[in-house]
Amino acid sequence: MTGMKSGAGDDPLDADSRTADEKQESNTQPTDEVATADNSSETTSDEHPESANSSDIMNQITADDMPYLITRSRVKENRAMISYFLRPETRQRVEEAHETVEQELETDVQTLDLREALVLVGLDNIEEVADTLRDFGYRLKK
Repeated sequence: MTGMKSGAGDDPLDADSRTADEKQESNTQPTDEVATADNSSETTSDEHPESANSSDIMNQITADDMPYLITRSRVKENRAMISYFLRPETRQRVEEAHETVEQELETDVQTLDLREALVLVGLDNIEEVADTLRDFGYRLKK
């Protein structure tokens, strides 16, 4: 022998020594019934989510499960227009933040998306927003 296997199943320690036909049979067995070692009980794919068909999973995904970036057809979709004014130094910081975020994400980011994200981060950090407003002078008004 020259070191090559003479046939499938010759090596009892080979975990994958089944023939191609045996492998095909095991891959085509129904996944909704699995017999136990004593063949006395059955389980369904509902009890084993890992055996669920991927097309079933795709059918269960709704638009609510998908990120806004993917489900929208236009950048302005489902957004209300509001106008706000920024001082030049704030506008400069937004432009710098835009560049930084694009570098971080390694992709182009729509200005509307960036602005909404900045608002959301602010909403998640109200104490910092209040601190900034105090810096604007609101602490002086009582």
